[in-house]
Amino acid sequence: NSGSLIFGPGDHKYKDLNGDGVINDGSRNLTIIEDEDDPNYGKPDYGDLTVIGNTTPRYEYSFRVDMAWHGVDLGIFFQGVGKRDLWGSSSLTLAGFNSADGAMAGAFANDFWYETFDENGNLIDSNYDAFYPRAANLGNGTNSFNMKVSDRYLINMAYLRLKNVTLGYTFPAKWMNKANIQKLRLYISLENFLTFDRLKGLPIDPEVIPGYTGIAGDSGSGTSRAGLGTPAFKTASFGLQITF
Repeated sequence: NSGSLIFGPGDHKYKDLNGDGVINDGSRNLTIIEDEDDPNYGKPDYGDLTVIGNTTPRYEYSFRVDMAWHGVDLGIFFQGVGKRDLWGSSSLTLAGFNSADGAMAGAFANDFWYETFDENGNLIDSNYDAFYPRAANLGNGTNSFNMKVSDRYLINMAYLRLKNVTLGYTFPAKWMNKANIQKLRLYISLENFLTFDRLKGLPIDPEVIPGYTGIAGDSGSGTSRAGLGTPAFKTASFGLQITF
């Protein structure tokens, strides 16, 4: 029993990384363990903590393709990040976070551990192979109970996004000369219409979350919760370019 949660079926088991038979954070500093009976004697007291992930975007890249043929032009621009990790801090990224608000990502609602019994105690339905643990209210905690920081729910923020695709057509000059027009081009442009990511259905934008927070600051307030920032909008535009 820890706080308001009684551990049982459907909860996580965390690995005892330092082999001392206890799951804890140690002193979380460089204090050397002096107990000679401790299997980690002489080592820093990190408990079962270890380094996982990195919020810094790595391998940022982009590429552009431009083509033209008989008056038709096509421009395609992609950008992405090859590696970035995030531990969430909102109801969009952590199962059970502030569930009293009534908000829940569909990724959690459709893939959590449960078992259902009839009035005689017979099992009639279950989801033992779920990715997320049994339902629980974590309050505002981002590192507690079933959601202690771990590599299982570290969010992979790598993505590839089609930032822009523009298709245009320039009318033949011999047609335009009759109307005293040097150049007439018709075009349509699409922004942010296609994104490839590894978010496993989490409703967040991999591009707008800078490291740990969603909008600005890391104060723990609602405005800094992961995924609550303004996402990249999908836009479509078209027009004419005329040169006299």
